[in-house]
Amino acid sequence: MKITCSAGVARVLLLAVCGILATANAQAAPLQKPAKTRYEYYSGMISVDVDPKSGRVLHVKMSRPTGRRELDDAAVTGFLKARFKPGTARHLEIPVHWRIKSDP
Repeated sequence: MKITCSAGVARVLLLAVCGILATANAQAAPLQKPAKTRYEYYSGMISVDVDPKSGRVLHVKMSRPTGRRELDDAAVTGFLKARFKPGTARHLEIPVHWRIKSDP
């Protein structure tokens, strides 16, 4: 009796006979979950006074601080550099939210 099979089937049979192919009952290694990233959240409110003619920021202060001085300073510095379209705003109250990745 002559048995014929394709090259792919013959290769699988050869690997199975030689013990190279893993058995169906072999247990797969358990998957490891990635470490959960932790964040710290801070919120505050910034008060911005704008010159309505030029759109330049005149005064900035934290009306409700975040509780972290460096975050408040960064927000104030950023809004001091802001420019607005002339005639659109005089005073703004803007919420500020920070999400900072914390060390595990």
